[in-house]
Amino acid sequence: MRVVVYLVPVTLVFTLVLADTNIIFDNRQTIWEPVFRFYGGGNWHSQNDYILPNKSMDDDHDDDDRAQFRSFQMERWENERNKKVKLELFDDGRKVHELVFDGDFSNKTSWFSPQKLQYSSWKDLSSQFIGDEFSVDGDRDDDNHWTIRNKKSLTCDEEGWLTVVDRPRKGRNRCVCSYEDIDDYPAILYSRDSSKTKWSAGSYGKADMMQISISKYQQMQQPQTQAQPPRFRK
Repeated sequence: MRVVVYLVPVTLVFTLVLADTNIIFDNRQTIWEPVFRFYGGGNWHSQNDYILPNKSMDDDHDDDDRAQFRSFQMERWENERNKKVKLELFDDGRKVHELVFDGDFSNKTSWFSPQKLQYSSWKDLSSQFIGDEFSVDGDRDDDNHWTIRNKKSLTCDEEGWLTVVDRPRKGRNRCVCSYEDIDDYPAILYSRDSSKTKWSAGSYGKADMMQISISKYQQMQQPQTQAQPPRFRK
């Protein structure tokens, strides 16, 4: 089993270009604080464990502490103003895609929408999104979450940019397409290119890790007013 270790502190964002796919990352210098992170195949549920403050434990779900990070900041989301939210995908030890959203006046899920999208490393994905799904909930019937999809198809002929295939709910079997037929959950599927992909074509990537980070509004210090010297009448 291959183990990839990620050291992801609070960092500044710089320009990074991947020559093989011509993917360019956001180059605006921003201080980011990671608040949620999970790994592919870590036996976590990408939606439930993101939203709920406690680990999702049931008969069919054996959580692994090494597979996820969830900050206390998640429970303060609606009480504080987050200026931006960033979603990053990592594969084989390197960042492969990122999305940056307007986080102002948002909750834990509402920021993940085309209306909030400010930057995408996929060139054909923008706030002018005309697809049929862009949400954390995704396709709840099939337990596919964090879905950005161009069109839904009943014949597994779907196109999209991102989807996370989670373990099916207890007592329910999904209508499995070839890309959903996996053994280790969750599976973070993404388009390798700078544009959407057809999942059934098999050219998609499977990310090792997905991370959510926030950038807060910085409190401005009030300038100190210097006392004026007393004036005397002449």
